[in-house]
Amino acid sequence: MARRYSQRTIKLYLYHNREFLRFSKKNHYDVSNADVRDYLYHLANDREVSASTLNTAINALKFYYGEILKRRFIYEIKRLKKDKKLPVVLSPEEVSQILSSVNNIKHKAILMLIYSAGLKVSEVVKLRPDDNDTQRKDKHLAVLMLVIGI
Repeated sequence: MARRYSQRTIKLYLYHNREFLRFSKKNHYDVSNADVRDYLYHLANDREVSASTLNTAINALKFYYGEILKRRFIYEIKRLKKDKKLPVVLSPEEVSQILSSVNNIKHKAILMLIYSAGLKVSEVVKLRPDDNDTQRKDKHLAVLMLVIGI
């Protein structure tokens, strides 16, 4: 079965398998479940890698030892869920400071629109005139879109 791994994935898999063998100081045929657990513990606690990096290491080891060497021990490892990071919430003073630091009226309007509507930058750049709901008579949005040039 042909796998369509990206070059980046291949590099990461090779890196994690090489680091694992370096860490365990064993031949790839002699490693055990305990070696894998110790390595993952080392990554999580000593190196404090993210959940996504840890999952990549697990996938790399599962692929090599499970798919290539047909070993079963690696399948006992469960993947971690991604870390859920809360968004940074700015204080009213910080928002005011940001808005007052911008001199260009168009840029200020964009920032005000982003902040007031809770939009992402990718959502702002996709705004079109039809996005303005005239039924709601949202004059503030209409003025902002006019100033921005949408």
